Amino acid sequence: MQHRSTGKVLLLSIVSLTLYDFYWLAVTSQELTRQTGIRLKRASWNILFAAARIFTVLVIVWAFHVLVFAHATPASKQCQQQYRYNATI
Repeated sequence: MQHRSTGKVLLLSIVSLTLYDFYWLAVTSQELTRQTGIRLKRASWNILFAAARIFTVLVIVWAFHVLVFAHATPASKQCQQQYRYNATI
């Protein structure tokens, strides 16, 4: 069975907007069937695929949050606080 780096799989999933998940699922299921002779039921793969998609979406949301909110300067935070204060008056 071919070893795939977890980081590479995650990065490709994010960059391809989870399209790589379909490829990974197809190739991995074929390799497992070829090596073990056991065919997993579709429900098992659907659960695995759903978990991979949820994880990918969570990583995308986390990355967006870090990019948007972590780089706020003190001046912009002060401006936001003043706006909130003035908006309540």
